[in-house]
Amino acid sequence: MRVFVSNLSSALGAEIAKQIKDCEVVGAIEHLKQTQSTKKRLLENRSPELVETESSAVDPNDAFVENPVVVYSDKHNVGLLLKRCDVAIYSILDDPDGVVEALKTFDDGNSGDKLFIAISSVLTWAKTPVPAPRPEDWNGHREDTFKTRKPARKYAEYKAVETQVLSARREGLTTLVIAPGLIYGGAQSSLHAILRNAWLHPEEDVVVPSLSNGKGANVLPMISVYDLARVVAKAAVAAPSTSYLIAVDKSHTSLRDVCSAISKTLGSGGVRDVDAAEAEEMLVLEKSMAHLQLDLRFDTSGGAMDALEIEWTHELGLVANIARVADDYIKCMDLRPLRAVVLGPPQVGKSHLSAFLAKTYYLPHLTPSSVAADLLTTANLDDHLVGLREEVKKFRLNLKDLPEALLTELIRWKLTSPVCRNQGYVLDGLPVSVEQARALYFVAPSAASSDDESKHPDDGNTPDEEGKQRDESDDHQKPPPPSANLNAPNRVVVLDAVRSLLEHRAQALSQEDADKSGNTDIEFTRRYDLFKRETNPANQSGLVAYFERDQAVEVLELELDSEEMYTSKKHFVDPIAKYMEQGGKPYNFHPTPDEVDAAKKELDAQLVLWSFFLKKYIYLDTFCESSPPHRSIYIIPKSFCMH
Repeated sequence: MRVFVSNLSSALGAEIAKQIKDCEVVGAIEHLKQTQSTKKRLLENRSPELVETESSAVDPNDAFVENPVVVYSDKHNVGLLLKRCDVAIYSILDDPDGVVEALKTFDDGNSGDKLFIAISSVLTWAKTPVPAPRPEDWNGHREDTFKTRKPARKYAEYKAVETQVLSARREGLTTLVIAPGLIYGGAQSSLHAILRNAWLHPEEDVVVPSLSNGKGANVLPMISVYDLARVVAKAAVAAPSTSYLIAVDKSHTSLRDVCSAISKTLGSGGVRDVDAAEAEEMLVLEKSMAHLQLDLRFDTSGGAMDALEIEWTHELGLVANIARVADDYIKCMDLRPLRAVVLGPPQVGKSHLSAFLAKTYYLPHLTPSSVAADLLTTANLDDHLVGLREEVKKFRLNLKDLPEALLTELIRWKLTSPVCRNQGYVLDGLPVSVEQARALYFVAPSAASSDDESKHPDDGNTPDEEGKQRDESDDHQKPPPPSANLNAPNRVVVLDAVRSLLEHRAQALSQEDADKSGNTDIEFTRRYDLFKRETNPANQSGLVAYFERDQAVEVLELELDSEEMYTSKKHFVDPIAKYMEQGGKPYNFHPTPDEVDAAKKELDAQLVLWSFFLKKYIYLDTFCESSPPHRSIYIIPKSFCMH
């Protein structure tokens, strides 16, 4: 049997193909450049039994097609491939007109029994009223009442296509409409905007995008993309007797509960209601926000989905599986936190490089002073952190005198913050020793979670039995305790320079600056000797050896012999960029639209200033062919030239 999937580029299409191992899967992709990777994925997914059956096929029609992947916009080749298939799977939401056209083409293809599956949405039920009076045993709309469903006006087109698909059912052509709930999981989720904002702004409360006065009390019918793929795959191989199937999980979760669960896992843990201005802006910028206004309950007991007997991954819904959902979102969006440490002797330029890396990759730049300022201005601290804040206050005017134990506790507090956990950080000049590194990053076994797998589960595992006994309370939404080596660095840059250069820089400081920065003669020597001892290649118990051996982190060490090397593209700029971006440039949603606007305004202001400068001054660039030749640049006020 040959199955055509209309969009193998989407998260759902790729997962459907992954679930169908005993049939030949072919289909369409969005871009030509995806051809080879998609084809490879399809070939690797075929079961050994399927390959063996094909190799012994006598009928040429039973052999694998030579080109199983075509570009969706190439209607001619899509039609040719579609006609050679026994099952076709299309998404109404992706291309309503294309579904009707594909159905006609598919019907004109090979003889024999065929199955056309149209994946729609429960959006076509948006305005379906609850029975009045409401029966006491009413648990939700049932799929056998689908003929009475009523869509909102903007979803009427989807219902019209559903009707055409259902009407085409006849002997030899079976049609099936699958109406899933709002889809979560993977990179293309109905909840993408909420997940993105919680991850991107973890210090802020998550907005509950309820555009009515319900404050998020509306119930969202939902299903994981992985469970929906299993439903579709099962139906493709053995079509149910019904022509309409509702695909939702077992939860009846409100929008507010969803936002709260996401916030407690990725963000601050808090939620807030949206105001009228924000609501209007959301509808314009985020199309999925309209979908989140649904308020529907479905009762699928005894329905077609139960008969399929799929192996659920998220049967109890998003809230009950929030840790897995969040982890899956981070993985599918490739949101790799960049956790960098910049080390070096005094006056080597650690702070300049740290600030540059933080600005380039949109990361927090962590120094004792910046972290202390954050702690002193943070509200709602627990008793322990209030005590830490009071201790730090005593040293706020001279943080270099902060005892190491307090400094370590202060930095550790920031490293475990949501923003550092999600996006990463650039830690400036710390740790200075192996002991301090262990104190910053190591969690004693007694403090680690015994069920740490719940935070980073394997894809496709079902919830544990304990989870199945819980209701959708706050217990589901609490993030697991931190694990050992929490937020340890994955990039370590060690700068070094000849001592004479560093001493020259230190001597150029005023006495006041030298005292504040720990660069007096005595402090400079102490810090320099400590750095050399910890980074000595012969010292197997030193800091560099600790990161490379115990933490399995590749350390970048740069030796700078002169001031000129700091601006060298070959010896300084390129090696650092290559090291930081190994495995691909980190992606973290930056720059945001607001950041793009701010950068544009800054550039415009600079252009205005430069334009004013050109009106007032003359710029002279002269070259003298003397021996040796030299170049001179003069900036002369125009008023002077007039005289």
